[in-house]
Amino acid sequence: MKRMLELMDQEADRLLAFIRSRVSSEEDSWDIMQDVVMALWSRWNVGDIVENAVAWLFGVARNKIVDYYRRRRTRGEASLDRLLEEADGEPIFEMADLSSSGSPEREALRQELRNALLEAMRALPQEQRDVFVRTELDGQKFREIARETGVPINTLLSRKRYAVLKLRQSLSHVVR
Repeated sequence: MKRMLELMDQEADRLLAFIRSRVSSEEDSWDIMQDVVMALWSRWNVGDIVENAVAWLFGVARNKIVDYYRRRRTRGEASLDRLLEEADGEPIFEMADLSSSGSPEREALRQELRNALLEAMRALPQEQRDVFVRTELDGQKFREIARETGVPINTLLSRKRYAVLKLRQSLSHVVR
């Protein structure tokens, strides 16, 4: 853990400058930086320490920037569609296209998935549900939530990550 903190302390300014040079929004740059830190933290916690950590960090940042631009292209979709397609820049579920227009079968599947999702979200602990809803449905940034609630950003990131994992597990019988 100490080594990870030292690494972030040494590389944070350079990494953020790299992200800022490719993303026009300051707030989005910070969000991408948070995603990179979360990826590092997740990897570090499972004991999979990267040999060339600096190169790995910049590679993750580059991938998160690509994900950012992909999400920007699809922002016009309905909230449910975005929720099903992406969280933390990666797919929550792999499934067939469930766009709102289509056959009665597709609409029935969409309704079944919506009901299962609502039920799974109700089963989440309140803190996890709040962070998930605020970031994915309300479009709030982690920094905004931290400022409003006084909860540290890393805690919010952890809560969201656990929420995503629990939702995947709860909905695995509906999708895939």
